[in-house]
Amino acid sequence: MSYPIISKEDGTKLLSAHRNKADAYLPARYSANEGQGDSEVAGVNFTQLHKELKQLLVGPVPKGEKRDAFFEMKACSVVHQSLAGLSAAAASDPRFWIWLTFAVCNREFLHLVELRMPSKGGNPPAEANYGITSRANIHEGLYARLWWRGYRFFDSRQTNPYELAERGDIDFWRSHIIRQSFSYSDSMAHAFIRFMLPQHGVASGLDTAYVRAVAKKLKARHASCVFEALTEDECLSILQDIAASVVDVSDSDGEEAESSSSNKKRR
Repeated sequence: MSYPIISKEDGTKLLSAHRNKADAYLPARYSANEGQGDSEVAGVNFTQLHKELKQLLVGPVPKGEKRDAFFEMKACSVVHQSLAGLSAAAASDPRFWIWLTFAVCNREFLHLVELRMPSKGGNPPAEANYGITSRANIHEGLYARLWWRGYRFFDSRQTNPYELAERGDIDFWRSHIIRQSFSYSDSMAHAFIRFMLPQHGVASGLDTAYVRAVAKKLKARHASCVFEALTEDECLSILQDIAASVVDVSDSDGEEAESSSSNKKRR
């Protein structure tokens, strides 16, 4: 299998030209496993993908939902379904996502990035949002992140196979799933979402400090426990044990208070 790519260096040049409103020419088309064609994306309807993503960005948003969070909640399934045949090699290659952003549909996907993340205070979106990343931080790119969210949390056993992927807001996903080592375990990542977000949809009123405290303890537990070898039920049991010790968290200083029973055990 082969897939189209644009190097990080070329992506940086293209972005610079775009921001300076200068002429920018795409590098000669080339692919990983060159000579076999771009077979992985040959049947993808990118025009339809762009249309659906743009509609999510500019269309109506349910009452009480924040547009950005609602977009990423719904867009993850759209991107994953459209690129369902993507190989692990392509999905984990930043060069593919740079190609998608800068070379497809006359760069309309680039404009979607800026529609999702407009300039603030005269500062344009960070390069990483356009997919110009390393492998280590590939999920900082908009399209790689959306695809990964749909892929990792797809469950064919459910009526809506993306139901788990559609829980939580942007901060929850970035801070407590994507950037946490314990989420490398599918079982723990799934259990963490189900435990913290028992209801479908973007979280409202979620105690961020509480989630942060549980995640901190979970990260420490991961140092001595191989979550990857556990079932989801076993991971849920660990979460219940950790959460029981976190009874109050102060947003002002970030310090966690533990139950009196836990304090007594340490004396």
